Amino acid sequence: MQSLQVDSVQRWMEDLRHMTEVECMCVLQAKPIGVEEDAQQGELIVASGVGAGDHVARNNLQTLLRRALVVSTELGKMFQRLEKGRWQRVHSTAVRANCHVRSLVHEYSTARSTPPEMQKYEKSLLEKCMELTNITERCLHTDDEFFLKSMREAIHEILTDVSDSFSNMIDMALANEIRVLIKQIDSSDNVHTIGSAISNLLSLTQDGPQLCSIIAKEGAVVALFKICRQDRFRDLYAHALRTVASICCVEEGINQLDKVDGILCLADILTDETSVEAARAEAAAVVAQITSPHHTSTQHLASFLESMHDIVTALIKLCESASCGEVFLLASAALANITFFDSMACEILLQLNAIQILLQACRDRQRVDTPYSKDQVVTILANLSVLEQCASEVLQEQGIERLLLLLGEKPSSSSPSEGAACERVQQKAAVTLARLSRDPDVAQTAIQLKAVPRLIELCRSPTERNNSDSVLVACLAALRRLAAGCPDSIEAADHQQLIKPRLVDSFLLCSNMEESFTFTDGITNQLIGCYVGSLQEPGCVLVRLYGRMTELYVNRDREVEMFQVLHAHGCGPQIYCSFQNGICYEFVRGTVLDDELLRQPSIYRLIAAEMGRIHSIQPKCGQPVEPLLWTKMSHFLTLVQSSIDSSPAEQWCKKSPAALQEVPSIETLSDEMESLRRHLSQIDSPTVLCHNDLLTKNIIYNHKEGMVKFIDYEYADYNYQAFDIGNHFNEFAGVNDVNYSLYPSRELQRDWLTAYLVSYKRSSGREVTVTEAEVTQLYIQVCKFSLVS
Repeated sequence: MQSLQVDSVQRWMEDLRHMTEVECMCVLQAKPIGVEEDAQQGELIVASGVGAGDHVARNNLQTLLRRALVVSTELGKMFQRLEKGRWQRVHSTAVRANCHVRSLVHEYSTARSTPPEMQKYEKSLLEKCMELTNITERCLHTDDEFFLKSMREAIHEILTDVSDSFSNMIDMALANEIRVLIKQIDSSDNVHTIGSAISNLLSLTQDGPQLCSIIAKEGAVVALFKICRQDRFRDLYAHALRTVASICCVEEGINQLDKVDGILCLADILTDETSVEAARAEAAAVVAQITSPHHTSTQHLASFLESMHDIVTALIKLCESASCGEVFLLASAALANITFFDSMACEILLQLNAIQILLQACRDRQRVDTPYSKDQVVTILANLSVLEQCASEVLQEQGIERLLLLLGEKPSSSSPSEGAACERVQQKAAVTLARLSRDPDVAQTAIQLKAVPRLIELCRSPTERNNSDSVLVACLAALRRLAAGCPDSIEAADHQQLIKPRLVDSFLLCSNMEESFTFTDGITNQLIGCYVGSLQEPGCVLVRLYGRMTELYVNRDREVEMFQVLHAHGCGPQIYCSFQNGICYEFVRGTVLDDELLRQPSIYRLIAAEMGRIHSIQPKCGQPVEPLLWTKMSHFLTLVQSSIDSSPAEQWCKKSPAALQEVPSIETLSDEMESLRRHLSQIDSPTVLCHNDLLTKNIIYNHKEGMVKFIDYEYADYNYQAFDIGNHFNEFAGVNDVNYSLYPSRELQRDWLTAYLVSYKRSSGREVTVTEAEVTQLYIQVCKFSLVS
């Protein structure tokens, strides 16, 4: 075997990985294991003797992606120069773009026979590029401002068409290259050729879910499992399965796996003791991927149940024999996911002495060496602990001592992912202890091992529990379970604060033991904050008391749901509980924005990026959703009408004709709304998850972390993308003292929209290149939707 340095395509794809922040093994929170441990970082392993012919696909991808990047850059420059009226530069850029497009088409056509459906885009694109060159040349020879203005509009339109045609052509070309790679895998008998094609596919999967979907639809999963079913390709099993795991980050990949009975193949590899450890580990990675709770569809799990006993048996054996931490992590992650969706898996694991195997592994730093591995182990233990027979085995293996050690898990670095893993380890260790303590022997052992003082310390000290409120709740539950069996183990003062009150009251007490304060900035609600020591220290929570009759126009159940959705995607604070007239949730630290901060480029770009992240969140059902706008507006008008009809305001209006002249009638407002609805409904603005009320006081800026967060989700729901942005732009003019001279300038809006589109595309798993045509299109949509805000 020899190592070849990664070429420029691979480096380009590496850059894309940083831009899209996609990691196929994110559910495992660790990198997938390497096929060759001797491979140097930054190298691909290929067999010696690989000829140039085996790299045709890679060379085509290199050419395609390089040219595509250049063309996108030139089109972007052309939009910018067109806006500034620099006609000489506009023309020179058009000439260069035309040359690059023609070179791209020529080079690609030379290397590949162009599919018929792609040829029409090529022809249209070449014609438009030539038209663009000719028109811009005409503009060089005139000073007629009227003519130049009309030409600017025409060029804008042509540029938009060029961008669309170019995007469609590149998508088709990529799909064509993927088909070539799959054909190599499907039809070649050469191990080196197949290995090279699999490497290229694996690289492409790192470009995000959109490309993974294309790869899945083109039949890659079918081809890869065909490889995994042939003994002569055993050396490629690990590489092929890693690629399958990457593709299965999308539903299309899982569906393809299900259609070709991929689970049976995985079971065969896992149970085959002659298979190398790397292949079995990557098979475990695929199992972990397809059983992840993050997937909305569970139809494929029906066939999984048929092979579950064999798979679970093989996975626990792999945990026991793992030669390194990465192999153990993949196997234990798969087991952790499996124990969530079927209790039978827990019973199988008990029969296989899983508790003994896992607890012994925790004592072996070669296998369990990170918080991520401990997270998987304690997840399995927490799920097993619902079974009564689990308690005696845990006691026999001195598992209570191990749980108490896990309660003290601390991150060794400042990595946020490691900190989050430590929180999960602590939380699940406390949950496991609480469940096991139903058994009197376990409770007694835990008390003898001083579990009570440790749990009390975790409840009272935010730093000991990694500043996690979920750990606090779990520790309170464990403490109450121990107190129920052994009430004398807890002192009176601790009992009074941590055991006797309702759980939520003890939670609030431990979160905010010293201070409380009332915010005055809520428009429709009263906000009460409680904290320990000072407001800027961890542990502060907010209690929001709903304003009188606000339930008439705010769907409180939907608000709680939006809290949960946004928090799950890292875009909002955690909600702890809800009650009849309010909710309790995490306090977001930072500075409430004012009008001056709102206009600073460094800040409004952060706002745009955060909105892009939120807009990329897909509905759980995966089905199209209707925008909220018109239903909500109709509801508001109905409330206004009923309020006028039933209040003294109606009498006041009748006595004051001037008031009637200043305020439009309900009929006028209804007609205007209907007119706007007819027009705006024709605009192709996507329906996305929107905040719908992004005024300055709903934006928190954390200077220390360089980030912004949005708060208050009373109106959050799926709505028109352009409405959410236009509504925010209107907020620049103020709320109480409205001054539309403060409405953002055209330049500010375009800069804002560019930052938004970069974030929205990246968060959606798409190519992050943003053209001026896209900015212009969104700018026009936002301008129109701002009228309805």
